[in-house]
Amino acid sequence: MRDARRLRSDHDARQVITIPETYNVSRQVLCDALSISTDVVFTYRPNNRRLELPEGDALLFPARSRVAVQVHLKTGPTDESPDTTPTRVLLWTLPKGERPERRVVRPLFHNFDLTIAVDAVDVEVAKTSELESAYTRAGAEIIGFTPELRYLGQRMHAAVGAADGTSTIMFDFPVWSADARKDYLFEPEKFIPIGPGSALTHRCVYSNRLEDQRLDDNGERMEPQLTVFGEDTRQEMCSVSLYVHYTL
Repeated sequence: MRDARRLRSDHDARQVITIPETYNVSRQVLCDALSISTDVVFTYRPNNRRLELPEGDALLFPARSRVAVQVHLKTGPTDESPDTTPTRVLLWTLPKGERPERRVVRPLFHNFDLTIAVDAVDVEVAKTSELESAYTRAGAEIIGFTPELRYLGQRMHAAVGAADGTSTIMFDFPVWSADARKDYLFEPEKFIPIGPGSALTHRCVYSNRLEDQRLDDNGERMEPQLTVFGEDTRQEMCSVSLYVHYTL
């Protein structure tokens, strides 16, 4: 598995990739729910569109990589309509000797410092992370992102700062919905150039009242509880994944 792989989203049976939840690549483990020790290739949630990278872009699966598909199940009432799209995974290598124009990488930024008290209103947390040199090579651009905020989320915002002090808003959700947790790719004219010294700042706002809770199996709102960072649906996250490409 040493050659570059492409993700496409048209209806050609040779090119379609549809995933139940997340698609991870790792050399160490088969599954990591928080994606701390794995590289997340992309995220799929019911009724979202498939992912299609720009022409000439490709992901690299290093030799001896392991591929893990995570499926997250949810019980109880839901407002979401059922997704009957068949699930299948298809990978292939580029022809021998052929290289893509650009490589795509997907760095993930968590904010672990979350403590949301019962009945809290509009609690804001923020984190600034410098982009490592591996993601700011010549020609590097942010071409998309994935926000991760749960049921207590009220608002979410992210901006990219350059070494010269200028800042570009990457996204702003003034009214957050859990349905917004999906992959977003920019149009080429909206790509955000990055270089040495670039940093990502993302902010999340939470409220922890009765009306902010998810429904239980009986369709009733769960009681508020002290909420911290975690993968469980009653815990919270404040995370952003970037899609970054750079010229090979």
